[in-house]
Amino acid sequence: MPLDAAAATEEKSVIDESRMQPVFARMSEADRAIFTERHHRVLEKACAEIKWGDHPVNIRWSIPTLLSRYYVVLLAGSEKRDAARRAQEKKRHPFARLGNLLFLSLAALLVVYLGVFLETMFFIGYYKFFGG
Repeated sequence: MPLDAAAATEEKSVIDESRMQPVFARMSEADRAIFTERHHRVLEKACAEIKWGDHPVNIRWSIPTLLSRYYVVLLAGSEKRDAARRAQEKKRHPFARLGNLLFLSLAALLVVYLGVFLETMFFIGYYKFFGG
């Protein structure tokens, strides 16, 4: 095996075993072939430096339905993005979307129904306790 082929095989195995494997899996074979071990290390380092941070509130649900699964994520914490980034993300992810409005409407209905249910149960128990 020529030296170049051996080096390429070694570099390819290093890439395949890394955290970057899902990224490289989305590329064509021709595009993956242009990355050397040095490129791989630089990408690994750059991605390792991305800090997503720990959020004080980090709630994640996966909801199964008959046809598929849906997920809900609620993250909350102190705002660390600058104004320019917030404006950019506001354009990319507008609040007034049909999915957001439907979700918030359903969540509000659930809260109302839960409140009515708890209130009803409380008054039924209160009525029975005092012998009414």
